[in-house]
Amino acid sequence: MRYDVVIIDPSSLEVVRSSFCYLPYLLFSYFKSRGKDVLLLEDYSCADIGELPDAEKYLVGLWSYPQVDACLVLDKILPKPAKFFGYEPLVESLRLPKFIPSNDMIYEGLENCVRYYDQFKYLLLSDSDMHMAKYSGLVYPLFTSYGCVNKCLTGDTIIHTVDGDFPIQSLSGKKGVKVLSCNLETYELFYTDVRNIRKTANNSGIVRVHFDDGSHIDCTPDHKFKVFKNTNQHTKNSCEKDVEANDLLPGQSVRAVGYARSPNGRTYLRGNRYLGMARSVLVMESILGRKLITDEVVHHKDGKPGNDFPSNLILTDKRNHIPDYHPEIAERMKRDNPAKNMTLEWREKIRTGNTGKVRSEESKLRYRQSRLGDKNPNWKGGKYAENHRVSKIEHLPHKEDVYCMEVPTTEWFYANKVLVHNCKFCPVAVNCKGDRVVLPVERVCEILDYCEAEGMKNIHFADEDFFFDTKRAEEILNHTRGKGFQYIALGTAGMVLKFVEDVGADFLQETGMKVIEIGLESADLSLNKKMGKVGKGGSNRYEVLAEAVKGKVDIFWLTMTFFPGETITSQRATGLFLEKYGAKFGEMYPRIQTNSSVGGLGQFFQAYAGTWDKEDLEEEGMVLSDRPMRLMPSFVPNSFLNSPINKIRPIREDEKVWYRLYKISDDLIDTFFDEIGPVSIGADSGPIYCDVGDIFDMLTLDFPDQDVCFFFALSARLGVIG
Repeated sequence: MRYDVVIIDPSSLEVVRSSFCYLPYLLFSYFKSRGKDVLLLEDYSCADIGELPDAEKYLVGLWSYPQVDACLVLDKILPKPAKFFGYEPLVESLRLPKFIPSNDMIYEGLENCVRYYDQFKYLLLSDSDMHMAKYSGLVYPLFTSYGCVNKCLTGDTIIHTVDGDFPIQSLSGKKGVKVLSCNLETYELFYTDVRNIRKTANNSGIVRVHFDDGSHIDCTPDHKFKVFKNTNQHTKNSCEKDVEANDLLPGQSVRAVGYARSPNGRTYLRGNRYLGMARSVLVMESILGRKLITDEVVHHKDGKPGNDFPSNLILTDKRNHIPDYHPEIAERMKRDNPAKNMTLEWREKIRTGNTGKVRSEESKLRYRQSRLGDKNPNWKGGKYAENHRVSKIEHLPHKEDVYCMEVPTTEWFYANKVLVHNCKFCPVAVNCKGDRVVLPVERVCEILDYCEAEGMKNIHFADEDFFFDTKRAEEILNHTRGKGFQYIALGTAGMVLKFVEDVGADFLQETGMKVIEIGLESADLSLNKKMGKVGKGGSNRYEVLAEAVKGKVDIFWLTMTFFPGETITSQRATGLFLEKYGAKFGEMYPRIQTNSSVGGLGQFFQAYAGTWDKEDLEEEGMVLSDRPMRLMPSFVPNSFLNSPINKIRPIREDEKVWYRLYKISDDLIDTFFDEIGPVSIGADSGPIYCDVGDIFDMLTLDFPDQDVCFFFALSARLGVIG
């Protein structure tokens, strides 16, 4: 038989999968619904190459690194040239012929996939059960939406860098760029490092946000701004919020940076009404990596105070600035210094003339009149005009390519002088180019009716965030209320918390929601911020959510180990959180004991193509493998290797089950304690002055790198080392 399309999904050991791993199933459903003769070869091995049927078109899935070798072989030996799909940046990095499913294909695949469950050899392993052992039965994955959005800017948007102002399009792909950002508590300005400046989507819908000073910024409808009301010191936090461009209202003020030029040509920047700083000082602080001290000043080599390019600046101090760099002033002061000609009587006359002087009412009135209306330096069009007021939101009739970046320190940066949120480059966002394909609620309800008729009542909503639109999620769940469905869904902590606040945890329980997967990643606040995970709900939103749904819905906490910035302390913070809110050993299905529990290390950080550059990663830590998998350590950050071990304790009997789970040998454990233990075990032992890296290097001489990684990560998580 000759097929129209043969879809090949090579075998992969990557059993924890993301949404793009479903593409073979969605494409099969699309072609099948279009009446095509299509064959899906799941879990394919190159040993089966002789049994490949003839086809007009071969499409090969590539969504994980363990599939790379099979794809390289298939590219050479298939009877016809194949095209590859799945994780697009990985396909591009291997220079394989690329097939990009259109949004229409994905849409039709989503709405038809359930009709072909009986034709699939496997239901995806990560979504075929309810995770918690107390729930039984086969679970069917179901998408109501696919992908997630990036919040991005058009290519001509001006970015304020330490080297000057540039359109973001011209910065795409560049490294070592520092952009203007601020402290989100004080709005004190500084330049900070960014990464992943890149095009995030083609032909995106654009809104133009107009401000009352005549300026504007073009962005995707969901790009976030800082909206605020003028307040006093008692009401700041309650009067500021993050608002997406599409939801901005005329009259709202957004945070922006003000520019002003002094009479001598020096440029000053201001992040709020109180804090102004010379741009040259900000640039020099960026070069030095520290704040200037009181005595230090910045000199411009070319004598032009407005030229703040880094190579034009020299750091000096007040004592040496004039003699070293302005001899003409020094000579003039030597020749004609008024202070040298002042007699003691003259000085005393000036002092007594000013002591106790009080301004007259007429003088106060004159000063007041000089600051009213457009004479006020804070008035729009005056000296400063930093906090733009929205005049209107315009949906542009055309589409444009859009760009963004990551700002690890704050997640915010200034563009067109306005403070905007950065993008978070998870692999899903990179792969879907910022698009989210969404099925209408009515169509989702029809699909659920079909599932009910077929007896498929255990459903895993496989959306990246089922709760991205809380009203939509409420309508979908309410449709099957009382019909005996059991649900598991993935959501972000902020959106799930908003859903619970709006609708209540009882609603979730009554509509059959049994388990919600939440990407905790780390319970350490500083590491959570570096991951870009601090969003709606604040830094304690995980605890608030856990308490809000306690006894109503189980939370399955997804964690990540060895993200750049991980330390012994951050691992222990996650362990303490999961001791309180996680599952116990044996409460989950065996295949996922490694998550949502105090000893479950979750997935290990891996640098997906398109998210981290190799050079940047090597600066951050030790790369163990160029073919990473999420369930095996392939990278250890320097931050963890440099973590000091200040205390250790013996492994408790109840903790040994976790070491056995990860197959950590008794020999490795004994070697560690033999080397470091005799002088330190016990509550009264003194501090141990060594780093993880010191012992890591020693242990890897006799034991596999991955086993040593498991040992240290687990020991930090449990508090065995600290």
